[in-house]
Amino acid sequence: MAIGSFALMTLPGCGPEKIESAGTTPVAVKLADTASADLLICPAPPVAFPVDQSAVIPADARSAMMSLAFAYAATLDQLKRLINWNRPGSCALPADAEAR
Repeated sequence: MAIGSFALMTLPGCGPEKIESAGTTPVAVKLADTASADLLICPAPPVAFPVDQSAVIPADARSAMMSLAFAYAATLDQLKRLINWNRPGSCALPADAEAR
């Protein structure tokens, strides 16, 4: 095998001869890239604890409740941003989340 033909086999764009395709035609198919409608509904936050009542909650239970509340808020924010990425303007975001 000559060196010139070897280069043609590995780098067809660099060879002296143009190699024609085998006759296949590329086909473009549009795919649905959005989620189903039930996944794009903006979530509603739950009802908060009543503010006109008081309770004594032990520190460890209070800490766990706060941890769950912060985690839920972060997940809710992330879900709203994901929905807005698929359908811009669907869910209201906090002012600091819009800068991301």
